[in-house]
Formats: sequence, C-alpha cells, structure tokens
Amino acid sequence: MNIADEIRSRGLSIMKFGESAREAKWFDLGIPCVNAVFGSLKGMPLGRIVGIRGGESYGKSALAYWLGGIFQKKGGLVFLADEEASFSPDWGEVLGLQPNDSLFLITTGSKQVVEGGKKKSAPEALEDLLLKFEYIVQLLNEEAKDVPALIIWDSVASTLTRKELEGEYDNEAIAEKARVLSRGLSKLHNVLVPSNVVLLFVNQLRAKIGTYGPSSNTMPGGRALLYYTSVLVEAARTAKRVGYIVCKAENKKNKVAPPFKSFSFKIDFSSGIIDVK
Repeated sequence: MNIADEIRSRGLSIMKFGESAREAKWFDLGIPCVNAVFGSLKGMPLGRIVGIRGGESYGKSALAYWLGGIFQKKGGLVFLADEEASFSPDWGEVLGLQPNDSLFLITTGSKQVVEGGKKKSAPEALEDLLLKFEYIVQLLNEEAKDVPALIIWDSVASTLTRKELEGEYDNEAIAEKARVLSRGLSKLHNVLVPSNVVLLFVNQLRAKIGTYGPSSNTMPGGRALLYYTSVLVEAARTAKRVGYIVCKAENKKNKVAPPFKSFSFKIDFSSGIIDVK
C-alpha cells in the first residue's frame, strides 16, 4: 500500500521527502569564511531572518552595510531601515553600499491619525515598521521574485512600540517590544519563507540586572526574536589601533548549518572592511 497516496485520498496534503520538496535557496557572499558564519558554505540562506548583535562600536552596522554592498554587487536589492537615524551616505559608500537604483531607504517619519475628531501627526512605531517589511516582501514576491534582496533593520533596540511612543517617560512597558515582535514576526516569517529576501537585523547587547558571568548579557526584543532568527552572529572588537579597529564575527546560532564558526576583519576608517579571514 502506498501510504502517501492513501493519505492524499483522504484530503490531506503530504509528500515524500525529496519528492518535490522546496529546495533551500542561498546567496553566495563570495568569501567562504563569511558564508560559513552567515549560513553555510553555500552562502546566506534566503527567505530567513538573520541577526547581528554586539556591544557599542563593535562593527555591527558596518558589517551589515558591507553585506548590503555585496548584495548590490551581485545584482541584488538592498532596503535600509535606519531607525537610529545615524546612516551616513559617505560612510556607507566607504563600506561598499552604492548610492544607485538598487539601494532604498525605508523612511520612518510620521503618519496622520485621528484623535478626538481631529487629525494630528504621530511618529511611526515598531508595528508600522513590521507592516512595511511585510509589504516589501510581498511586493518583491509579486514583481521581482527571482531577485535576491536584503532588508537591513538598524536597529531593533532603537525601534519603539506604539505604547512606548505614546506613554510618558516614567511609564513602564515591560516586555512590550517582545510581545509585539512575537506577534509580528510570526506573520512576517510566513511571508519571508517562500521569498528570496533576507531580513537582517542589528541589535545591541544589554547587561542583565543582578547576573554575572558569560550569560549576563541579553538583547532587546525578547526570546521571540531569537526563536525566529535562523542565523545569529555576534560582533566583538578585539583590538583598537590608529586608523582602524580589528573585529571578530562569531556564529552563535545556526539552523541551516553547524554553528560557532567565526572570522576576523578590520574596519579601516578610510577604506572600509578589509583583511577578512
């Protein structure tokens, strides 16, 4: 008896492994050690959420911009959500981002809302940004399905929820960002999977209150962000010199290949990322 045919005859969708299963899609970054850290030796996995975390001035944003430049050079599209309002076109160009038709800035300004029968301007929140990501992925699926794309979200920590934006400074919003991300990423993940888009987020490391040792750090966004992340890379600065810094990127989580691979690189303040090994 063919078990698969029997199950199909009862109206259930099933297939044998390898019969017509969706093949994993990869974007070759061109450097084997970078491929291994951000996915597998085949490249970065498309249709996934990838993250870079680290302390301040550890090269997180520089690494993200550099990866965006690689996408552009290989015919891909790059969308940048600069939530920290710190993006410099000149510095981005040094790191490899090209100011041409393949680079798009996701604006995060204000929107018109009605309150008390009157229109007023309100800043956009995390909920609005997640909807923009979802719309971009859906549009690319319809209009440019075969074109690889990278969405850079810089950063999670600086993106406020609607409750945080509308509240007072002394109002507590414990785990509010984690709750919003838990709901939003579950929707976004389903849209991402069949696409050729990578959502690359940048996040900060924060100290846990009252804890010590190697597990004393955490990052904004809660566990939902970690659960939906297929590849998580941690950036660290290992040396500081005149004119450049030496950094290390280490894989901390990998759902698509063996984890814990690493590579080192220099961020030269005049020529960008060099000496990747």
